[in-house]
Amino acid sequence: MRCALLCLLLLLPVARVQDADPAKPADEAPIVFAPRAPIAGMRLVTATSTLRFEGLEDRPHRLVANYLFPDRARWSLRAIGEERERGARLLRYRAGERYFALAPGEVASDELEGREAHQALLQFELRRAALLWPDGFAWEPDGAARVAQVVGHGTLRAEFAADALASARPIRFSSAYEDGEPCERFEAVRWRSDARWPAGFELWLGDRRVWTEELTAVEHRGDLLDCFFVPPDRRAEGPARLGKTELRHHDLPARAVRRIALDAPSPDVVACREQALAAALEWTAELREGGSARAAEAGLELDADGRVRALVLRVDAPDEVPPGWRAELVADGPALVRELEAFGQLDRGVLRRLAESRPVGARAGDFELRWDEAGGARVLLPLLPADE
Repeated sequence: MRCALLCLLLLLPVARVQDADPAKPADEAPIVFAPRAPIAGMRLVTATSTLRFEGLEDRPHRLVANYLFPDRARWSLRAIGEERERGARLLRYRAGERYFALAPGEVASDELEGREAHQALLQFELRRAALLWPDGFAWEPDGAARVAQVVGHGTLRAEFAADALASARPIRFSSAYEDGEPCERFEAVRWRSDARWPAGFELWLGDRRVWTEELTAVEHRGDLLDCFFVPPDRRAEGPARLGKTELRHHDLPARAVRRIALDAPSPDVVACREQALAAALEWTAELREGGSARAAEAGLELDADGRVRALVLRVDAPDEVPPGWRAELVADGPALVRELEAFGQLDRGVLRRLAESRPVGARAGDFELRWDEAGGARVLLPLLPADE
């Protein structure tokens, strides 16, 4: 997995080490997004792909590419089957006209500038061009090919088979910087017969094939918050002080959940934690009997008064949702997190201020109390689009 990530780091702009405290609000200009504007009737596209790196075909990776039009994008890459390694994912962001990278295992993001910013946008736009062909760009004839300008950054090019009909779709997409230097290209583009999306292609950098890609799912329904397209350490609201402990932004991983509702809300979080742990052990055993290597993790769903409303079991980044479970997130989702000094340190004021700290346009999900073996605890508040 690490070798594959390094391969991608050679392709994508490299995140530099930062000395800044990631919990401290960045002293920088605010991120500005353009008004949302659908393309061909679509507000967004989320494409999930399986990548097989050249020379590492037995270690497939999953790439989730999110686009909210016109100027929001987020890529997340991690090894399939190794999702439990929390810091293993590689992230790239487009937030308006600013571009960020978050390297595996890091919490401080790096802003990409100059040539790196041009490269990042061309990479985002090349994939968008393939996903939405022929919409989203002003394609102009260039001999038998078509060319589109990415103003201020470079060009995109779509090429067709020599004997292609007028209605044919491209077999190759490529990008180049404004000075004409090639950036990257998609070769051997295959198209689905039952949808507008490609079925797969090969990513090449110069004379080197980097990976072979198969698109496994493309979705254009739903909504995403603007903060989803900004690294957690740079979200505009910044960490807020809630007593002695900081509120921080976080992204919840994709997960499947099983919710066990209580007959009545309980104020006894300690007893409920024991029930949740016992249920997690029981369901882990059932998952293992069904051939899954995943383990169920326990949490508690809280109401606004801090009482336990339900036991929550979860398995992260599910390839398949286990029977009796439901998919809660198919991609990472933003959340606010409040660290607690002790497991029982919880009151309505903390929850109220947590809910009041959500970004404009976001509605609060259900409070969830989690803990670790070292005795630490935290309350999470998932952030959802207001019109979801």
